[in-house]
Order: sequence, then C-alpha cells, then structure tokens
Amino acid sequence: MPYGYSPAHRDYTGTIHLEQETFRRILNDIVESLLRHGVTRVLMLLGHWGNYDTALETKRAFEERGQGMQIEVIRLFDDSVLDLEGLDAVFGGKYCHGHGGAREVAGALYARPHLDPPPPEEVAERFPPLEERNYKELGWQGLPEEASAERGEKAVEIVADAIVRSLEKLED
Repeated sequence: MPYGYSPAHRDYTGTIHLEQETFRRILNDIVESLLRHGVTRVLMLLGHWGNYDTALETKRAFEERGQGMQIEVIRLFDDSVLDLEGLDAVFGGKYCHGHGGAREVAGALYARPHLDPPPPEEVAERFPPLEERNYKELGWQGLPEEASAERGEKAVEIVADAIVRSLEKLED
C-alpha cells in the first residue's frame, strides 16, 4: 500500500497519512479477506518502519485466533534481521541510509525508470552537506544524490535475496 501511519511526514506534500487505528483496521481487513479465501501465509514487506508495530499487532492478533494464519513482517533494509552483505558497497561505503536516502531513492529509480530526478550535483548544490541536513525541515536524510537506477537494481537484488534467505530459514 502506498500509504500508512506516518504522522511525522503528514505535512509533506504527497504523504498519504492514515491514523493508526485506520491503518490497523485496513491490515486486519486485508488479512481477514485473504484468510476467508484460503490464504494462510502472508508476508508484509514494510518500506516505512513507522508501520512496523501495527503490522506486528496484526500478526499477533491473527496468531492468537488459532486459525492457521502465518504472517511474517519484514522491514526493507533492516540489517538487524536481513543479511544485507554487499549493500553498503553498492553505494561506495557512503552513508546512504535513512528516509529518502540513496537506498530508497535508488530503489524507486530502478522500479520507475521514467522518473527524471535532478542530477546528483544539483541536489548536492541545493542542499547542505550531510552533517548539516535537518531531517525535520527536509523530510529526508541520507544522500539521495548517490542514487541511480543501476545502484537501485543491485540494491533490490541484494534485498530480495536476503528476504528469500530469511523466509527459507523460517521453513527449516
């Protein structure tokens, strides 16, 4: 879903913010519908970490019902759960984490090749150096100027492989 619980970002143009209870109900309704149609395994891949606790609540609620629904919740780029070895090398070892950083932007450029971002040097010129960037003012952090579709392709491959390995461990 291209929207969720994101109160910190709701004032930034383009953010579709749902109240937490609304988001919880949507997740529950989706899982309930899938269960009704015979689906018993669901993977929730989260791009926005602010949705994590609500997704875990949905997971626990359905597990407690004992109807055989298995839900896994994985946050993209979460190196505490996923083995993302090689991802930092894709970005030359620069700090590319964070909301709107190179990892996220590169993934978007790979997925949407028609996007026409400003050249990296223009981004670097228009915004202060990393250590001076104010997340609350900008709504993003990291180094989006380090993003490219090529880096996005490599990053998506590393993350996808890590997700598959994580899910395979659950099967064991």
